[in-house]
Order: sequence, then structure tokens, then C-alpha cells
Amino acid sequence: MIARLTSGAESVVRVAILGLFFSLFFSRSLFVLCGFLAVVGWLLSGQYRERVRLLALNPAAALMLIFVVYVGVSAALTFAGANTVTALKIYWQLLLIPVIATTMTRDGDVVRCWNAYAAGACILLVHMVLMPGYQPAWISTSAPSMVFFNPLPQAVSLAIFSGWCVYRMAEPKQRLALRLLFVVGFVASS
Repeated sequence: MIARLTSGAESVVRVAILGLFFSLFFSRSLFVLCGFLAVVGWLLSGQYRERVRLLALNPAAALMLIFVVYVGVSAALTFAGANTVTALKIYWQLLLIPVIATTMTRDGDVVRCWNAYAAGACILLVHMVLMPGYQPAWISTSAPSMVFFNPLPQAVSLAIFSGWCVYRMAEPKQRLALRLLFVVGFVASS
């Protein structure tokens, strides 16, 4: 029973992480839901010795975990809890770094994360391209800038996607059709 629960929690974490990368561009609510599922599933999935070992191999992820714990404890102690909720609302997302670093360790996980990221970027780009001439029912305005719920992080995410397209385009064994697709992705996200 416990093995089934931990295995199920591990599967939820993996799917939630892919959901994080996918929803990063366009849905804050979906991102928060996936983040919550990833953190809770990570805590319920067990394998704590393995997670500590993986954190020891990844000092940046360990530092993020230590930082979030420090912020939560210091806000609770220093301000008698007045700023704890505010601090955790801001810094809880840093918990996702150790969750991702200790979960996505199988062969192909990084590629799956990049593919989910690219799918989210493509959805955002399609909305931006189509909105001047067509207004989907779920969008309240036809201005392309209104697709963005937070323009700065999304612009940075699109810049990362643009770089990823150039990287994929330059791969030596890439087919011509995919190269052209990556050129379109680069131009649209730039």
C-alpha cells in the first residue's frame, strides 16, 4: 500500500513538473496548481535518502531549499509571523528547483521538460499571432499585449525559447523541415 502511494506520488510529481514547464508562459493558475502538486507529491513520495544524495550532488538546488527554509523561519521569528505568509507567497516557487533537480533524473527527462516548455511557448506564440485578426472566446481583448499576465518573465521565457530554437536549429543531424520550424519559432519569439 505504501509502495503504491509513493509510486503514485512520484508519478504525480513528474507530470506536475511537465505541467510547470508547459504552463509557464500563459497560465499562472495552472502553474501554481502544478507547483503545489509537485511539492506535495515530492514530500509524499518518500525516497528521502536518495533525494538528500541528489541534493548533495547539486549545490544550487540545495542552496535554494536552504534559502526557502531560512526565509520561512526568519520571517516567522523576526516578525512574529506577520510577514511569513507574504514571504512564503514570494519564495515558495524556489522550492520547485530542488523538486525538479531531484525528480527529473531519468534519461530523457530534460528533453521532456524542454518539449513541454516549447509546447507552452508555441501556444503563447499562436495566440499572439492570431489575436490581431481573430479573437478567441477565452480572450477578453484583441490586443496582443494582453496575452501576457506578466510581460517581463514571459519576455525572458520567450528569449530562452528563442535561444533553444537556435540551438536545436544548429544541431548537425537535424532534418530540414525541423530546421525550418525552429527558424519560425526563433523569428516569432524574437
